[in-house]
Amino acid sequence: RHAVIQPKRVVAEDGAAPRAVDDDADMRIDADGFAAFAAARGAEHPVDVVEAALVFAIHVGGLSGVSRQQVLDLAATLRPDLGGNRDLALQSFGRLLRAGRARRLGSGRFGLGLDDETAKSHALGR
Repeated sequence: RHAVIQPKRVVAEDGAAPRAVDDDADMRIDADGFAAFAAARGAEHPVDVVEAALVFAIHVGGLSGVSRQQVLDLAATLRPDLGGNRDLALQSFGRLLRAGRARRLGSGRFGLGLDDETAKSHALGR
């Protein structure tokens, strides 16, 4: 027998075409708040902006883990070159993984690679 495939819930927004939603991966993060957060941390280099996006999503957004695409999409709101240059975006994310500043949580989800107390201090710029 074949496994049953469950469809994703489809949500239609006013006047917009319906879009598929993964409840666990739906991230509603304020891009303006992220811009201020990244600026306060001095994040300008692509790797720093990607790391700021990860930290912001987890500590400020209150998420337990995020997908790589969510992090890169958020980073691209501040650095459009990350949205237009997939190689640069993936290289930046890969550097975080190799440096241990990000880690895989499983099922395409990622979190901070630092212990909780260090990550929280780092996120809040202490």
